[in-house]
Amino acid sequence: MSDLASTVKQAQSGDIAAFTALVRRFQDMAMGYAHAILHDYHQAQDAAQEAFIEAHAGLSTLEHPLAFPNWLRRIVFKHCNRMTRGKDSVKIVSTEVALELVAGGKSSAEIVEEDEMSKLLHEALD
Repeated sequence: MSDLASTVKQAQSGDIAAFTALVRRFQDMAMGYAHAILHDYHQAQDAAQEAFIEAHAGLSTLEHPLAFPNWLRRIVFKHCNRMTRGKDSVKIVSTEVALELVAGGKSSAEIVEEDEMSKLLHEALD
């Protein structure tokens, strides 16, 4: 059994330390994915936090422990989608860009720094 599968199974049995380990392992992925969709650091934090809360509550429904990363990503997407409903000012990026950010292994801090630099450049050019 892989380390991930073992950790997920422990978390499913109520081990808080195991779930904390999952949060630490996947928090940058969740934040990066949420930020790629929402383009707002604080909203991305909220979406990621809500996703982990939902994941904790629904962990017993996850049948395949190795599917945890993709399952969590879907939950993050759902929370981002809820946050963007009815808001014209929120930009949605393509799936390719979002996956590139997540797969690129960028930390949430790097993504925020790049976003802030981009905003400064746009302001300077305007």
